[in-house]
Amino acid sequence: MGNNEFKLTKLALALGVTLSLSGCFSDNDNNTTVPKPPTPTVDVPVADTPEDLSFYVSGSVVQKSTGSPIAATIMFYQDGELSENVVDIDGNAISSITTEDGSFTFNLASSDISTLKMIVSNDDDGFISKTAILDFSDVDDSEPLETLVQLTKLDSSVTTAAGTGTTTSGQLSEALSVAANADSSSATVAIGTDVVLRDASGDPVTDSEVSLSIQTADIDAATGKAKAIDLIPDGLNESSTTTVQVPVSMMNVELKAGETKVKNFSSPISLTTSLPATVNGQTIATGDTLNVMSYNEDTGEWAAENTVTVDANGNATISTEHLSGWPLLRPFPACTAIPTFTLGGYAGAVPLIIDIDTPQFSYTRRIKAGNGNLFMRAAAKLGLWNSLNAQVSVRDLLGNQWGASTQLVCGPISIPVTQPYTVVSENINVTYSCSNASEGYQDDKYPFTGAIVKYAQANRIKTAATGTAGAYSLTGLQNGASYDVLFRPRGVDVEEQTFTITADGTGETFNIVRDNCELDTVPVTGGTGGTGGN
Repeated sequence: MGNNEFKLTKLALALGVTLSLSGCFSDNDNNTTVPKPPTPTVDVPVADTPEDLSFYVSGSVVQKSTGSPIAATIMFYQDGELSENVVDIDGNAISSITTEDGSFTFNLASSDISTLKMIVSNDDDGFISKTAILDFSDVDDSEPLETLVQLTKLDSSVTTAAGTGTTTSGQLSEALSVAANADSSSATVAIGTDVVLRDASGDPVTDSEVSLSIQTADIDAATGKAKAIDLIPDGLNESSTTTVQVPVSMMNVELKAGETKVKNFSSPISLTTSLPATVNGQTIATGDTLNVMSYNEDTGEWAAENTVTVDANGNATISTEHLSGWPLLRPFPACTAIPTFTLGGYAGAVPLIIDIDTPQFSYTRRIKAGNGNLFMRAAAKLGLWNSLNAQVSVRDLLGNQWGASTQLVCGPISIPVTQPYTVVSENINVTYSCSNASEGYQDDKYPFTGAIVKYAQANRIKTAATGTAGAYSLTGLQNGASYDVLFRPRGVDVEEQTFTITADGTGETFNIVRDNCELDTVPVTGGTGGTGGN
């Protein structure tokens, strides 16, 4: 990072003085001693940027159907409570992050954390909230952990129905019933006038207009439609080991009195769903028993409810005193193996995404190696059963398909891939200079260490770069393409910077001029040696 030895010529320039004065001065008339003049000084920059950060979490939130980054709010939970173990990149405690471009970054306050739950939402643009669980038990802490969260948009791909009414003293003026009919399934909610509608505190809602909405989707949806699994937050099988709960239907129900969410009722209401004829090759017959779980959107926790029985019309009815997301489930033997993947023909370096997307199982993960464990957690915790055959596909962050293979997921998976373009890597070297230093030292350049650097083609998923001594490595670039590089300093008061590069493998250098560098006031004593970072 340079040192504080200086060339005499540069010091003289900085001070505008001659450095040949020494000893004492005498007055020839009376021989009185003249005091020694003060020693000249110079303000020299001190290296003040922090050490490079090895581990942190770098995430992206995207729309599932398009892969495009979207704005979102991320809340962090552990054991049903807001986490106290999440910090921003400067080490400040946080419980949430709001991102406008889908990119987010955070770190952990403790290395003892095994899992962290993120509730990710975008209500303004009409997306279904998603719970994502990060597992840190087998993470390499020498590099950033990249994660991807996909939100489903409430558009024509999701079956939605709504109804309105009014309340007096918390009770409906007229009974309210709403039905959402998908292609091969339906969901109906019925609320009577004898039921008191209550808020999160258990108090009756105020007199107001109420709005009831239902979202549902078919288990095996048509092309272009959202599937029921797209509506189900992560964590449904978090406690599973030998048996997993496989969804046969799903509905989300929300009731508002004005802007206040109705959370529970004085007596039960009815939620009815129609069921597919078969699930996973097994018939759903009259009299079959299905498990029910409910999802708390405020904490990200799942809870087991009473079971339901399939009636003669192929329907099942839930009787409940609270609202939630509601999947009906059938148990299957869990995958207890450790599924692995191998990408044949993958040369490395390019960030890729693995997708498994079936009617009842969905999984997406960012990878940067040609082989490894398919899941970051035990397969049973993700709801994978032992006989699932599915297409496993591989794509890059631009949406290009690299390969796919259909096979048993509970075991080793081999996927041949083809690289669709020439790939290059390059470094960007970032330095800083100090305009607040003394003249003669303002043009010296120092390595800008410790920053968070992310890069992407315009409006695509960002990747975190690793850095050493101000050189940040950008890998997996499409040769000839333009990339935006986001440079976010840590530990110093410098604004976020954006650079643009053309990927050609040659690397580029950028300098940031600062007016607030830490300075050391050094006496001028002459001597030799270099200065700063030149």
